Parts: sequence; C-alpha cells; structure tokens
Amino acid sequence: MPQWRLFKEYQKTQCTVIETAVVNQGNSDLYRPQIHIKYVAPTPIHSDNSGKTILKQYSIWTYDFNTLNNSGYFYQKDEAYNALKAFETNKQYDCWYDPHYPQKVVVLCNWSWTNVTMLIVPISLFLLGLGSLIHIFMYQTVHSQKKTAIPSGSLQNKPSDNADELSSQIASDSESVPEQAHVLPNVPSVQNIIDSPGVKMKYRLPLANSPIGSLGVLLLLCIGWGLLCIAILSVGIGGFLDKNPDWILIGFTVVFFLIGIGLVLYFIHNLQLATSVSPTLLETNDTPLHPGQTTTALLIQMGGNYFFKLSVVLVCEEEAFFSYGTDIRSEKFVAYETTLFSEKDFNIVTDEQFEKSFEFTIPPNAMHSFDSLHNRISWRLDVCGEAEGAPPFTRSYVLVVNP
Repeated sequence: MPQWRLFKEYQKTQCTVIETAVVNQGNSDLYRPQIHIKYVAPTPIHSDNSGKTILKQYSIWTYDFNTLNNSGYFYQKDEAYNALKAFETNKQYDCWYDPHYPQKVVVLCNWSWTNVTMLIVPISLFLLGLGSLIHIFMYQTVHSQKKTAIPSGSLQNKPSDNADELSSQIASDSESVPEQAHVLPNVPSVQNIIDSPGVKMKYRLPLANSPIGSLGVLLLLCIGWGLLCIAILSVGIGGFLDKNPDWILIGFTVVFFLIGIGLVLYFIHNLQLATSVSPTLLETNDTPLHPGQTTTALLIQMGGNYFFKLSVVLVCEEEAFFSYGTDIRSEKFVAYETTLFSEKDFNIVTDEQFEKSFEFTIPPNAMHSFDSLHNRISWRLDVCGEAEGAPPFTRSYVLVVNP
C-alpha cells in the first residue's frame, strides 16, 4: 500500500512555495491543483566518507498523494483553484518526502478513501477463499471424528461381550475400503457411509445435495459485497461533503446496492428453503449394495411440520460429460425410478419424529455405481415432500452399488 508508506515512512520537513497552478488533463474537463516547491532533503546516500549528511535542494511540482499517481483531478476548474487558496507564494509550509526517493514529495498528508476501495475486491476474494478453507478444515475434522466413532456405533448396533470379535469386525470394516479402491477403481467409495453410524441401524446415509456449502459461500459473498458497497458509499458521501460529488460513482453505487440487495434476498430465499422443513435422516443396514440385493432402510423425519405428502424414491441416474466446442457440457438421464412408499396428510408435532422402515431391492440386471472422467452412474434415495408453509423439497441420499 503506497498510501500506507506516506503515513509511516515519509519524512517531514519544511518547503517554500514558489508558485501555484492548475493543470488540465489533455483536452478533457479534468483539472488538478499543483504547487511548485523547493526544499532540502538528504540524498538516498545519507552521508559521505567523513560521516557528514549529504543534503540536496529539490525543486518539484506536487500537491498530494494522488499527484504522485497522476490522479486526483477535479471536474470543475474553480474547485482546483479553491484547493490552492491555502498556499501563498514565498511562504514556508510542511511537506513530506520519501527518504528512499526524495523527489517524491507532498504538501498534503491526507487519507484518500478512493485508494482504499481498491482493496475491497482482493479482500472479498480472500474472504471467499478463507470460507472454503474453513469448510475443508471442518469437513476433515468431522471426518476424523467420525472415524473414531465407528467402534461405538458397532457396539450400539451389534452388542457383544467378545472383545476379539468386535476388534476383528472393526478391522474388517476399515480394511474393506482400500481393498475396494484397489479392485474397483471406478466404483465410488463407501468411506463416507461407513464413517457415519446410524442411531437405529448400522449406517446413516449422507446427503448428496447438502445446502451448507452453498449457503456459506453466499453468506461470504453478501458480506464481501456489503463491505464493497459501504466503501463506495463512504467515498460518495465524502464527495458531497467536499462539494465535489462524483455522479458517475453515485451511479455505480446505486447499481452495486441493487446487486447487494438481490444477493441478500437470494440468500434469504435459499436459507428458507433449507430451514423451512425440519431435518430428515435415512439409515440402512447394508452398504455397499449389490444388484438383486434386498435391504432394510429407516426414514426419520423430525417434527414441527404438517406434511401433505412424504415419499421415498429409489433412483438410478446416468450422467455423461462431453466437450462441445470449447465448452464442457453434461447430460443426465434417469435410468430407473420407483417409489418405495408414500404417506399423505399427517402432522408431526415438535419434539417428536416420524419413523418409517421399508425394504427395497436393487434390480438384478442393474448397472453398479460408476464414476469416471466422462461418465457417471449414481444410485440414491430421494425423499420428496410437501409441507405446510414451505415449498416442495427433495433431499437426496447417496447409495453405493457394487458389482
């Protein structure tokens, strides 16, 4: 930040005003005040062989920090002349020079908010990146905690007094994933599922479309955009207070505030979608599954809503990724879909929960889960519902089907 150096590193001395002038930028209607001063300052080589300080007299046209950056123009010529009224020729005033380059000097040591607004964009990007890092850190922390919870989950679901049997079971669960990754390289891992023990069944299925990440990114974007709007607004207000309003900046400020309001409304809308219906859990006793296998699952819907409809659908979806010119496109196709159960018109009071166990079978001739560079076949359980006072929702839970 060059302006930060102006306050922290520039040295103060006395200068004499020789003359003042107003400079026009080319053929435009922009004007900048300038003051011709002379002053004495040490050279970058501060002393000679005898140890005496080497001083040099400089004669420079300058004004403030913006002059060093070839900016700081006024829209009105009279305003530029008014800025020079505080300086009279042949009188001494304070000035500040760069000790490393004494030709850089200013007669006004003031803070320019215009330069500060340039920091808003990198700060916003920094906040977005920091949010992603925090999300990754929290995921890894929870991931490691869930690994330590596997033995306790096994104890709750399969109690036994035989310590050797329990230890062998835990070892087989932890070793199954590396073996699967080695033998079936294009089949998705079940690590996230076996790391999440269920309450009443062995495994809790993970959400495929969790809104936490997108809500966090939206929140950081709203905060960063809000800071940007505040910074631009402060610059605009400063222009009004100095009786030098920047109407172009005011126009941009209005546009930025409208975009910010849209972002906030979009965040509130997504937050309502995520929180208007109480949480849903899906648990199962088997993972991974195989074609032709039948397993039992449990739906747990937390209370606090009246449901017009609640159903669970088994879905197999194919997805292909391909290049179209310079674009990367994707196409999806639902290859298999069947409703496992459906409930209508029921109420779940607060602090209670709706539980429904059901069985489902993977079709014998079904394709297993597959994930490669250009193709993906995914199995999932979709919980579809319509609740009072909330838009229709669909929550997808991941299944892994092995060959």
